Amino acid sequence: MLAFYWLLFRLSYIYRRVADADQERLSTAAALLNSFGLLGLLRYQSVHPEWAFRTLLALGAVELGLAALAARRRRTAFVVLATLGSSLLVAAVPFRYSGSDLSMLWLVAAEAFLLAGVFTREIVFRRIGMLTLALVSAQMVFDTGAPLLQVRLTSAADTAPAYSTAVLFAMAAALCYLNSHWVRMRWPDLFRQEFDSALLASMTYVGGLLALLAAWFAFPGLWTAVVWAALALLLDVAGKEFAQTPLAVQGNLIAVAAIVRLITLNLYSAEQWHGLSLRLVTVGTTALMLYAAAPFARAADESNDKAGPWSLLTAAYTWAASILLGLLVWYEVSALNVAVFWMLLGVVLIEIGLQLNASFLRWQGYTALTASFFRMFLVNLEASGPAGQVSPRISKVLPLAAAYYYTDWRLRRTGSKNAELQQAGTFFTYLGTAALAALLYYELQDPWVAAGWASLALISIAAAYLLKRRDYLHHSFLLALAVAFRMIGYNFFQSNASAVSFWQSQQYYAGVAIALLFAALPFAFASATDVGCSQYLPARQPPGAGFLLRPLYPPYNSHRIGIDPGPNDRNLGNRRVDRLSVCRLGRRAQLSPHRIGPAAGMRSQDFPRRCLGTRSPVQVHYSDRFGRCSGARLLSLHALQGKIPPISVTIR
Repeated sequence: MLAFYWLLFRLSYIYRRVADADQERLSTAAALLNSFGLLGLLRYQSVHPEWAFRTLLALGAVELGLAALAARRRRTAFVVLATLGSSLLVAAVPFRYSGSDLSMLWLVAAEAFLLAGVFTREIVFRRIGMLTLALVSAQMVFDTGAPLLQVRLTSAADTAPAYSTAVLFAMAAALCYLNSHWVRMRWPDLFRQEFDSALLASMTYVGGLLALLAAWFAFPGLWTAVVWAALALLLDVAGKEFAQTPLAVQGNLIAVAAIVRLITLNLYSAEQWHGLSLRLVTVGTTALMLYAAAPFARAADESNDKAGPWSLLTAAYTWAASILLGLLVWYEVSALNVAVFWMLLGVVLIEIGLQLNASFLRWQGYTALTASFFRMFLVNLEASGPAGQVSPRISKVLPLAAAYYYTDWRLRRTGSKNAELQQAGTFFTYLGTAALAALLYYELQDPWVAAGWASLALISIAAAYLLKRRDYLHHSFLLALAVAFRMIGYNFFQSNASAVSFWQSQQYYAGVAIALLFAALPFAFASATDVGCSQYLPARQPPGAGFLLRPLYPPYNSHRIGIDPGPNDRNLGNRRVDRLSVCRLGRRAQLSPHRIGPAAGMRSQDFPRRCLGTRSPVQVHYSDRFGRCSGARLLSLHALQGKIPPISVTIR
């Protein structure tokens, strides 16, 4: 009987003739209400709810057939019936898996009214559809989903999934996104009024909330954060690809929810999944998706055009992901391996940061490496192993020291002119030397600690000379000072055991350390030549100083200085002065009475007529043998004021 009445009204709608627009609107509203009234009655009076899927498919197919029948008679009837039939066919599948919830029919009705208003250009139908969709969404959140949401918030992590409710919420979210981002953009002239435009634009955020709840209902427990992160990635990508800032904003908010979920639940779980730690799988997967979403997150930053290739949101995503991986290592890895894995994380982040020219990734790597250094001091150096085996300190500390030195090499190789990279590399060389010194302190017997540090000082100063690195020279200074304190505080005041040989006495241990320091002197003198160029050197040296220091200062060996007479200098002659030590700052130097020439550290002025003199030190830029360009206070050479004309000096 119901089907007969429905068909009767439908045929009447197709074959009747309308006189004006008001009758057309009334007829269209009756046609829409006719179908949804039938569906509502069938839903309440159904004896077999499982037939709802077939009923929707059949009714949708019949509506499409009637639309074809009305195509030649009434254009409006064709559009309305085609829209209605398509909506019923599309809604059949989600209605089946949503538990035949009545809210699904309301959603289909709202969408049918909205699309009918769009196709017939009737504002009343459009507003009915938008308002109905908003009201149904609110009813779903506060009525249908409220009990389940309370269960999710208060129950354990192993709550059973609710797929039917999730399908309902996902369908509502899809309709909200469709109307807000496609219908509104496809027919902008129909939504010019402020109320219509604001209402439909706000539906995108309603869709984001419904999608968030749908993911929570379908994937409870530890998997919620993973699905939220995937949803955030999807929204960020869509927001950037389609230039839709609201989608990117929703993606960022959902990413924050995923991070909070991980920190409050997943990190404290010890559950297993197919033999794997569920914490490892969920936290690791979420962190990787946050890294993947980082390049797209900047679509939510309206000022991203001025932010360069990256934005603060991109940096925030990567920082969150790196922190999550660091916490995951803390919980999943044994205590002795935490520092090693943090070191690996730091090296990988620095490498990626260098390749992408992303400073925030480099700083994350710096942070991870620094954290591994402190973790090494707190845990790794305190570890001890069975006698006769390699100490765990060696296997856990040496890789860290090697990573610090490798980081320095990598940074300097990539950014030879970048101050940040140079300073960061210098910092990590200090960490590497400190790690080696600490390892020697714990691994060597107490009497041999000073000798071990002295050997490390010898290696550091040799590296300073060979690699032309000033920071290694500073390492050797600090290590030599540590050797002195160690010998004064321990070796010199430890009494020898009775009947002990010289080879086991404190004098022998201290003598070895002193001998190693003396062995470092040639490198110290050789390295000091370049450092000496940046110091204020006295004009005269003690007799014999040149003879004593010449073998140890190769760059300070006396250069032959040719004094070439100027055009007005007939009395000076062609004199050559030996043993005038100057810094190698150029092949030719012009010395004038009233202008500061190239800087030079003088060792001697003992040559006839004292053609060259000195003035007070001045600030001069130069490049030393370590490759550093800096201001240096140097003793400048120039011609003395008087009758002697300007001269030119050539280093032979």
